[in-house]
Amino acid sequence: VSPVGTYTYSWTNSSGVVVGTSEDISGLSAGVYTVVVSQGSCTSSLSVTLSDPSPFTLSVTKVDESLCGAGDGSIDLIVSPSAGSYVYSWTNSAGTVVGTSQDMSGLLPDTYTVSVISGSCVSTTSVVINGGVVGFALFDDSKSECM
Repeated sequence: VSPVGTYTYSWTNSSGVVVGTSEDISGLSAGVYTVVVSQGSCTSSLSVTLSDPSPFTLSVTKVDESLCGAGDGSIDLIVSPSAGSYVYSWTNSAGTVVGTSQDMSGLLPDTYTVSVISGSCVSTTSVVINGGVVGFALFDDSKSECM
């Protein structure tokens, strides 16, 4: 069944200020909104409460590269709360996307930045993977002789 006739819409915030006049509305912040729908002399209204999206936090545990050039650094990213749908985007210091998973491994020394997206919320953090030590060995090739 389709509605017959022309409808008018008036969206107001909790202060009574009109914030929209179309059937659909977007870009609203948290608060209470009322829509009044009119057709001729008939009206109907509905109030809706919008709340802010649940915030989430990021924390990291990192392992620096063990030896110079080993490329074995890693980052373990923890998102709290753990329940939810998250999208990950890791970039290096050049701005190149280097990963889209929660955790990263096989990393060379660099600064890595992750952006985590959940709905309309975005959280970002950066991690520095330090270079490993230069591996070398010293050998004493002098000869000793006993007579």
